[in-house]
Amino acid sequence: MRTAFRVLFIVVALAGTAAALPFLPDFFPADDADRRAWRADLDLLETHLSTTYANFQWAAESDSVDLPSLHRAADSAISSAKNRRAARRAFRRLADAFGDGHLRVSPPEPLVVQIAEGLWRGGSDPIEADASAGSACRRMGYSSDSHEFGIAFDELPGFVPVATAPFAAGTVTRDGERIGVLRIASFREKDYKPACEEAWHARATVSASGCRRSCQDAIHDDVSRRLVASLARTLEQLESAGVKTLVVDVTGNGGGSGLADALARELSPRPLLASQVGVIRHTHVHFPLRQTDSILEAELANPDLAATQRSMLDSLRDELAGVMQEVQIPCDLSPLWRGEPADCRQLVTGALYSTGPLSYAEPGALEGVESASWLFHPAAYGYREGVYTGQLVVVMDRWSASATELFVALLRDNDAATLVGERTMGAGCGYTNGGVRLELRSVELMVRAPDCARLRASGENERAGVEPDVVVEWEGMGDEERARVVAEEVRRKSWVKGEVAGS
Repeated sequence: MRTAFRVLFIVVALAGTAAALPFLPDFFPADDADRRAWRADLDLLETHLSTTYANFQWAAESDSVDLPSLHRAADSAISSAKNRRAARRAFRRLADAFGDGHLRVSPPEPLVVQIAEGLWRGGSDPIEADASAGSACRRMGYSSDSHEFGIAFDELPGFVPVATAPFAAGTVTRDGERIGVLRIASFREKDYKPACEEAWHARATVSASGCRRSCQDAIHDDVSRRLVASLARTLEQLESAGVKTLVVDVTGNGGGSGLADALARELSPRPLLASQVGVIRHTHVHFPLRQTDSILEAELANPDLAATQRSMLDSLRDELAGVMQEVQIPCDLSPLWRGEPADCRQLVTGALYSTGPLSYAEPGALEGVESASWLFHPAAYGYREGVYTGQLVVVMDRWSASATELFVALLRDNDAATLVGERTMGAGCGYTNGGVRLELRSVELMVRAPDCARLRASGENERAGVEPDVVVEWEGMGDEERARVVAEEVRRKSWVKGEVAGS
């Protein structure tokens, strides 16, 4: 036994040493050559941000980020940096000044960490056909995160549960009115391991060679559809319980995927027009645009295409051609680093939405179109539009971010919901086609900046955060008190009478 412990200790010690080795140069004294290399990387970073960071111009013009001061501070810190660790700190401070959760400057993940993670997951490809559901889903990256209410509606007197998982739901009664409450804790499919386990058990026969990448992708798609179907069942139960007003709790929901869009459409009978997406003028976006054009060309070559579909896709292709031409015209934003105005706009819009090339598709409008889920992403989820038809209230807070902001903005901008709580984080759009990365070799840092921006119906960048219709100041409140305050706001505002959105 002692020998086993010694071996384990040695393995852990070696792993720790291997993990620490890449960081040793951080503490070596710097010389002039180091500082010249760091200054060259600073120039690279600033050029990268001004050409590939979708929120760069907005940050300078609307968010009051003082770019000249930012440059001077970074340059000064680099000039006085005594080692690489101090220089790295200067680069991170520059990125942090933008306050964008999707703008990341970080060291590459050490190889030992990647190996340890792979060992924990047991590898991902292939997964043995006879693997248990728990093991298979863990190896695919699924976890069982908490999906309890963020606002403790379930602690209010008279709470009656309707569903527990994957979306907790129930009813509370105020002045004789039965109010529904629903929790969506995450829009990330991999936070729902039980749904993955169901999908694994229900999968088609897996070959003896196991479940490879295409099989795993199919299971992920099945998980998405299961979550959408589960929400529909819960909404039907709430309506059967006599709910006319539904409160959806997305506090603390840091976002996820296009699942947010599909779930939003089940919560409202209104046609929800998606947010416009602005993309950067950069070669990075050329490939997906050309790919979309090729898909449209193939669809239009189908002689069986319905006349209405042909007309819609023809118009879409014409609009896309204009976007493809526009993104090839460069926009030099480097003057902003000097405090001078730029004479061009960084973002290009048109035929680009959070849902894909189409901002909306009526149920059945894309029936028979092979690339329906490419042209309108929610089509892949099998959602049912307007499962819930009553009054809708969404509760959010400063930790509601990314895809959650897509969710709340989509509902609010289409007058389908009233928003209650705090302004959201302001993470906005993230990355398309993997994003544009930059390696800063002298400081061993990797940069990843958002290459798209979601725009509200007003034209405002979602990075500004989404403002609630009804502000609730719940700083310092306990869980039950927060729930009581929100329930009281729902009762007192008489939203059913149409005083605010969603009437």
